[in-house]
Amino acid sequence: MHSPADRADRLFARFYRRVLLFTLGAGVLGLALIPFGMASAVGRGARFFLVAKLVAAAGPRLVPQVERYIEFIGWASVVIVLSGVGWLTLAH
Repeated sequence: MHSPADRADRLFARFYRRVLLFTLGAGVLGLALIPFGMASAVGRGARFFLVAKLVAAAGPRLVPQVERYIEFIGWASVVIVLSGVGWLTLAH
């Protein structure tokens, strides 16, 4: 079993690689810094609160599953929210 410090190091390394990839991609595509930073902060905050809410609802036994499936959970949440916004936009 890995120590909490080892798990934190692995999670940070995954997080850093993704942030670096998206930051470089934003630079290549010429995205403005302020909107990109705001969108990044909102996205990271949403992910943090999603994980916190899932763990609070189901308890610590859910942490390994959340860590394993966080990408799917996050993207599914994005699809659901965007579908709802699209539906509301088209319905009115």
